[in-house]
Amino acid sequence: MKRAFLSLALAFLSLSLFVCPVFAVSPSNSGFTGLWEYPTAEMAGDGKGWVGWSEFAPYRSYYVTLGYLPWLEYNLRLTRFATGPLISEGYGRYKDKAVDLKCLLFSQADWLPNIAVGTMDMTGTEIRKAYYAVGTYTFDKWAFSLGYATDSYEGFFGGVSWQALDWLEFKAEYSPLDYTKDYVSGKYLHPDPAESDFNYGAVLKSPWGINATVSYQRGEELCYGFYYSFDLSKPIFGKERDKPIVEDPDRDVPSWKEVDLQAMAERLQEILGTKGSGLRDVAVFVGDKRVLVAYENIGFSSQAEALARVMVISSWNLPWDIETFSAVPRVRGRATSRVDVSGSQLGLLRMGKLNRYDGNAADFYWVSRSLWGTKESETWNIMVGPGKSRRNGAAEVKVALAYEPRLDRTLDEDYMDRWSLDYIGRLRSSSGWEVYLQIRQPLENSIDIWWEPSANDETRIWKGVLSYLHPMGNGVFGLAEVGWLDESWFGANVWARWYMGDFWAGGRFSMFKERDPYSFASMADYKVNLYGGIDPANGENDWANAMWLEGGYHDGVYDLDLKGMYGKFIDDDKGYRIDVTRHWDDRSVGFYYTNTDVKAPDKSYTNIGMMLDLPADMWFGDWMGEDTSTVWHQEFTLLSSWSFYSGRIPGAWKTPEQLLGQLRPELLRRNLYLALDDYGRSLRGRSSYHDEVLRSHSLYDYITGEYRVKEDGALLGVQ
Repeated sequence: MKRAFLSLALAFLSLSLFVCPVFAVSPSNSGFTGLWEYPTAEMAGDGKGWVGWSEFAPYRSYYVTLGYLPWLEYNLRLTRFATGPLISEGYGRYKDKAVDLKCLLFSQADWLPNIAVGTMDMTGTEIRKAYYAVGTYTFDKWAFSLGYATDSYEGFFGGVSWQALDWLEFKAEYSPLDYTKDYVSGKYLHPDPAESDFNYGAVLKSPWGINATVSYQRGEELCYGFYYSFDLSKPIFGKERDKPIVEDPDRDVPSWKEVDLQAMAERLQEILGTKGSGLRDVAVFVGDKRVLVAYENIGFSSQAEALARVMVISSWNLPWDIETFSAVPRVRGRATSRVDVSGSQLGLLRMGKLNRYDGNAADFYWVSRSLWGTKESETWNIMVGPGKSRRNGAAEVKVALAYEPRLDRTLDEDYMDRWSLDYIGRLRSSSGWEVYLQIRQPLENSIDIWWEPSANDETRIWKGVLSYLHPMGNGVFGLAEVGWLDESWFGANVWARWYMGDFWAGGRFSMFKERDPYSFASMADYKVNLYGGIDPANGENDWANAMWLEGGYHDGVYDLDLKGMYGKFIDDDKGYRIDVTRHWDDRSVGFYYTNTDVKAPDKSYTNIGMMLDLPADMWFGDWMGEDTSTVWHQEFTLLSSWSFYSGRIPGAWKTPEQLLGQLRPELLRRNLYLALDDYGRSLRGRSSYHDEVLRSHSLYDYITGEYRVKEDGALLGVQ
């Protein structure tokens, strides 16, 4: 763990050249927004958070905190107990995973303070599980908190924080926490009561997001910590890329009568379809003062960003008096959704005055079965393309660095990782087919987890599939893939999807066979026993199948997906899984809850865990040198122990949600006009939407709709 933290610390120190936001709020010892030991009713903010480390002997916490919603804060932590029992020489002292949640019920109004409720240590061993309610009243640079907590947190608590300077915050609290109740594996961690019920100290904040804490707690211990603040609307490292601003925004835009329509279409198609543009299969249609652009995005992890660039470039290369502009994003040569906007919106876009509300005047919808997304009732006099743009990305080969972290309890160090080189090949077609091959060559590997035999030092096919997308029109799709589904399974996946506004329904069928975890591509001769390897006693490695009914709902306010699936899992256990995934355009953080007829030890459910999809652009911003559609995906359990043979699902390369999710009409409308709003702000020299919008509001504000008034007020500078 020390090695992992030192690596993180070195990475954070390298950020000293980059500006990150300074947060008024700060983490507690354990990570959640608060004073020292106790929470306040303040929130990290939507998409904001921190990753850090605190030393408050005999405890040491490593944590990640995220404002999952404007009114919901999530904190994941790992605490090491220096006085806990020694598990092994490799693992060290007892450690405990914990999850904390906080919900802001009411926002401060007049003399009513922020009021929040929450739970601490809600999963795992629940050593310090507790519930609390707290109120915080802020005035100028002061924040006063008073609350009540259960269990070892021992009743009433409170404190004050003072933001004395931009870089300096003082915090003091009354802490009745009963340390004598901390008991694990037959040993008390802090057998004596604290010498004092008061904690006080300071938080030192830098403009680069690298912050430090120092405090004196319990009347007996000098404590300290470091944390790095992040914002998911911005890159973690580096700066944001420049917006797609044209070279000469002052040039005149001619009228429809003044242009050669054929030449105009050819020029627009050439600009959009040029190699390196991030687009392929670009076609331009011209009618009577109407233009339609169809394209496939291959260079951006955000479909909204790709469409925004198409609209910006088109606005400067089409006549000012165009009446209608249409864009059709395609996937593998299949038209998916379509947007129609008035020509006046292109004019507002050129002037930098288009904002997120203008999306209400645009039409977004799934297309019927059409090659280019055109309608039978439409007449197009000119079509240009796709021409050479069809070759863009048709065959792609690249080498990428892969990182796989693990945080699991074994007899060795709990933090393990593996660095590898991925050799990736990809063939794209314009008829629904796509081929993907990923070969992983480990470079450095400290993972030694017996239930993950595939995390070894062998070079293997990690994924290799032939995938086919079949649109049936108006939001109905079929998707299939066959091949090496992941590091453990070979087989096939088939999905059906019917998108109906904010809802969708469908299903999945999987047929699979276990792979030999030590072979480049072969199937295992016998079943793979996670406890004992491959052995004839395990039985024949026969083909098996699993199937689920699936359905989902999308909340457009927060770009939040709810997904449910019910059916038979890999090991013939039956039950359901629920996924909750929050998106910030092309980046997402999700949680899953699985409950089948095989439960985790001492639990009433099978498993809970997290899912991360973070694009390379988010990690490295302009360090990447060019745009990329590469996304880092991880899925991991939050339990310290679970049943290995339950709740398992075969892997997949591209699910319907990964392939089509961002193209759902209402979601595309939301994300596109936020991107266009930011483009206009950049032309006017104004901060981005996420820098000015209110990032925290209460559950009550959401239910009553008051949050919209507060958001608009924040954008107008109203306190």
